[in-house]
Amino acid sequence: MVCTPVHSEVSIHYMRACLDLQKECILNRTKITFQLMKSSLVTQGRNLCASAFMNSDADQMLFVDSDIEFNTRSVYRLFQSPHEISLVPYPIKQKTDKKFRKEIIDRKLKDGDYLIPMKNGNKISNIITFNDKILKLTIDRLGQNRLVKIVVKDLLNKKDFEKLDSISKDRGTSLEVLLKSYNLHNGNDNKD
Repeated sequence: MVCTPVHSEVSIHYMRACLDLQKECILNRTKITFQLMKSSLVTQGRNLCASAFMNSDADQMLFVDSDIEFNTRSVYRLFQSPHEISLVPYPIKQKTDKKFRKEIIDRKLKDGDYLIPMKNGNKISNIITFNDKILKLTIDRLGQNRLVKIVVKDLLNKKDFEKLDSISKDRGTSLEVLLKSYNLHNGNDNKD
């Protein structure tokens, strides 16, 4: 199952890569499904994708961002990996491919080495540790949830239920759940 959290749209490069992968899978008689989840929060989109995977009969899951072009051969190599979790790093937008390759090569990694070790150098041994590390790098650490709560409170004060409904749909939830998640249901506000 190819899982992609989507904020608004997918790039043509991503779509072309998905079609190439689908074609290769059909030729090899490999079952493939695609799960795209629209969410304004990438972490929520990933969670929704993971839930869909857990409720499916798929054996493997591949996360691919909606703006990434990938190679079919790379996907097959990932799926042949003997490891429970495998990943392919790609450069952030501020780095050039040349600079990124140089940094990876300079690390002198050998097959089986860990690209993202814990601070003490040990391998990341469980998903909670990995998630903790990723969360430290996300916008949530900058207070995105608090900003959304401020917007939701403002829309409630303005009685703009159309925009509130739109936000809840973007977040993949109901308006009631959105209000409860920010302790704004029935006028409650814990002032965080």
